Amino acid sequence: MDIALIAFVEDGVVVTDFQNKIEILERRLIANEIVIDGVPENNLENCYEIMKTIGTQLNVKIMDPVINDCYKIGRPEKNRTRRIVVGFTNREDKTKILESRKIIRNLSTKKIGMEIDMPIYIRENLTPKSNLLFKEARDLCKQYNFQFAWTKNGQLFLRKNETEKIIHVVNEAVIQKLRLNLNSTHLN
Repeated sequence: MDIALIAFVEDGVVVTDFQNKIEILERRLIANEIVIDGVPENNLENCYEIMKTIGTQLNVKIMDPVINDCYKIGRPEKNRTRRIVVGFTNREDKTKILESRKIIRNLSTKKIGMEIDMPIYIRENLTPKSNLLFKEARDLCKQYNFQFAWTKNGQLFLRKNETEKIIHVVNEAVIQKLRLNLNSTHLN
């Protein structure tokens, strides 16, 4: 028995297999989430309160109703801080935090009332597949001196410099093609 694959269009890309469809569904599930790295472990911590304090430092008022869920992921380990995942009730609140973070660059644990002074990193949550692809994109950036690699709404983008065109990285094939082109350019 043959199984027919149904094609559909998502963000201008024709999706014809189940893995891509699952990836798109996973992106939609986490579309309103951010990840916070760098906040040390504390037995008495409250992730909601940490997020509210971070919001205050970013000049974004966060009330309980805008946070859908807030928790640390992974098992506690002695010399490692776990990430905090924050799910907002809508994408607008997530976007406010990410936009404010671009403006306020020096956010640290000291600024949210902790004794240790460590940088706090905030980014949008990505699917495991997108995380791997983003790592490959950042590696390509380092290897070929690209200035920009970023995500927006779960999508990945690269840019060599401010004057070059933006490259939308939809899958690993885009990175492989870029590597081939860049390698052939470097050989000439």
